[in-house]
Amino acid sequence: MLYWTNGHIPDGYVVHHLDGNKLNASRENLCLVSSSFHSSQHNKGRELSQVHRERLSLANHKRKGIRHKAKKPEITPEQVYKMRSAGLSFNKISKSLGLDWCCVKQRYDDYKRDNPELLEEANKK
Repeated sequence: MLYWTNGHIPDGYVVHHLDGNKLNASRENLCLVSSSFHSSQHNKGRELSQVHRERLSLANHKRKGIRHKAKKPEITPEQVYKMRSAGLSFNKISKSLGLDWCCVKQRYDDYKRDNPELLEEANKK
C-alpha cells in the first residue's frame, strides 16, 4: 500500500484488508479507511469485560488523552542511492537516517527501478 500511496498514509487512516486475510496484500484487497471505521468493523458485536474496560481506562488515563505520532524523516530514494553509491552499507544508512533497513533497501531499489539508465550503466561495466 505504501508503494501505491508514494510512501505516505494520511494521519487517521489505516490499511484494511477487504477479505480479512492479512497475507493477501494484492492491490485489489487493500484500501485506506479511517481508524475509527476500521476499529468499529473489527470490534462489531464484541462485548468488553469489566476488567478489560478498566484496563483501557487506565491506559488512556496514563496517556492523558494525547498521543504523539513520531514524525518520520523525509528521505528521498535519491538520497539513499547517493549514500549507497558513496560506499555506505544499508545498515549504516538505516542507523544514520533512523529508518528500518527494509525501508532503506526499498527506497534504493525504487530509485534504481525509476532510473533505467542506471541499470544500463551497470550492465556496460
